[in-house]
Parts: sequence; structure tokens; C-alpha cells
Amino acid sequence: MLALESEAGASSLLSTSCVQWKNLFSFELFFERAQVNVDGLGKSYGVETLTVYRMKPELGPPEVEVKKFEGEDASFKDETSDFIARINGKPSESGTLEDALASISIVAAAYKGK
Repeated sequence: MLALESEAGASSLLSTSCVQWKNLFSFELFFERAQVNVDGLGKSYGVETLTVYRMKPELGPPEVEVKKFEGEDASFKDETSDFIARINGKPSESGTLEDALASISIVAAAYKGK
């Protein structure tokens, strides 16, 4: 579990576990007026599904939008193509080295308890 707070006071909590007896992937993001769930990784983890819950001003049941991503997962192929493009001097379509360094710095600070 990792608790983070920005200099502006925004906070987040990251929790992960590996105790489920069956293959399960579930990633949930909670916001002030919405929730986003990403479930499944294909194959034995189930169909990849994005579910967005939007809170209504009058409350009650939220508006729900579900998108399923069925079919072949091309992410590894796309990442490899992006990597080769970077080697050939083209701009990346994904994160930068600076993004990676920032992520590693956050994890290192968390291990130090700062």
C-alpha cells in the first residue's frame, strides 16, 4: 500500500494484492464524482473491460458506460514498434525517459518512507 500527496494537497492511495485463487485483474480509480474500473487482461483473465461510473448531481444510481475490448491484444507489438521508432530517431507515442525516472523516484521515496 502506498499513500501519496502532492504539494498542492491532492492525495492518492495505491493498494495491490495477490491473494485471489483465480486469475483476476482489476484496476479501480476513484475520483470525487466518478469511478473508473479496468478489468480483465484477456485469455484466462477475462475480456478486457473499461467501466466508467459518473455521479449525477442529484446522486442516486450513477451513469454507467461500459466498453469491452475483445479480440487480440496488440500492446506488445505496438510497444515494440514504438521502441524501434525511437531507435530510428522518431518521437515516442508513449512515456519518456523522464516519465520513467519520475516513476522510479516515487517508488524509491516510498521505500525510504518519505
